Amino acid sequence: MLRSDNEIASPTPAVFESGLSSIPANTPTLVVSAIGTLSCCDLWISQPERADQQMRLSIFGRMGEARVLLASADSSTFQWTSDGAREHALAISVRGRPVTAFEVECLVTKGENVADVNFALVAWHGDSPHDVTYGPAPTTAQGAAAPSNGRWPVYLSDGAQPQGTITNALWVRRAEPASFSAASDRILSSGISVGTVSLGALWHPRTSARRVEIRRIVISYWGTAAAGSLRIRGTRLTGTSGPTAGTDLLPLPHDRADSTTMVLKIQGDVTNRSATDFFTLVLKPDEKGTFEWDAGRDGKPIVLRAGQDEGFEVCCVVAAALSPATATNFGLSIHWTEV
Repeated sequence: MLRSDNEIASPTPAVFESGLSSIPANTPTLVVSAIGTLSCCDLWISQPERADQQMRLSIFGRMGEARVLLASADSSTFQWTSDGAREHALAISVRGRPVTAFEVECLVTKGENVADVNFALVAWHGDSPHDVTYGPAPTTAQGAAAPSNGRWPVYLSDGAQPQGTITNALWVRRAEPASFSAASDRILSSGISVGTVSLGALWHPRTSARRVEIRRIVISYWGTAAAGSLRIRGTRLTGTSGPTAGTDLLPLPHDRADSTTMVLKIQGDVTNRSATDFFTLVLKPDEKGTFEWDAGRDGKPIVLRAGQDEGFEVCCVVAAALSPATATNFGLSIHWTEV
């Protein structure tokens, strides 16, 4: 059964030639057209060698009643090849633009009438793949092709500079924070009388530019009294000065290359503790065991902010006097990071 050309999805291009033509100066002239269900085209030009004339070629696409400019170029930008008497060039390529017709228009922009010029429009059916030819080399400024294989480099860039020059990294791996631990032996005493005793405190002065993140706290306790009541509090310290008196426990860095100005003050004098707590542990007077607090995998640590006077304390509150007169002893270990 015979079928029309428009129904045949042939990968073989059709060639539409103008023949030797004369183009008047300063007058846009339709020189060649291709009608059909098309999507790609190449425009070739052949003319006598001339150095004193220039022209602008434009390819229009038609779809329905619309006629739209798809591409244009000046003859001064063409890569001309000469065979002696005539010169030839691949002027324009259009890819992936379905149309019902391609039309080529020529405008002589310099010199007199152009004579004996031939235009050849090579057009592909709309069902042909868009990469029907290798085409000219890419002209986008994207670096230089590797000489061994002609491949183009790929750059990661934040887009701030041309040609993929990296000025700011897209992603920087965060350095491991400095980590420290400070721990006491079971030497911290609750006392036996009603009152509050500081077991240990970290104080962060505003002069420090580091952010301290408390990630883990372990408290061991050993009680032998028969009566009384007590509880442990983990709370924030406010104000403008840290604990006084007491004993400084120097922390141990997890990496010996790290250093800190923080110290764990044990059994100090604290007057600026908050009224609310991060955690509370109620104990029997003869209770023995271990309590642990940590931020958890998805939780936020207790933060002492950079440039702020802030602190953290673990204290013991004796609500009813312990008897017989034997205090509960505590051990305290705190782990934190600094960034």
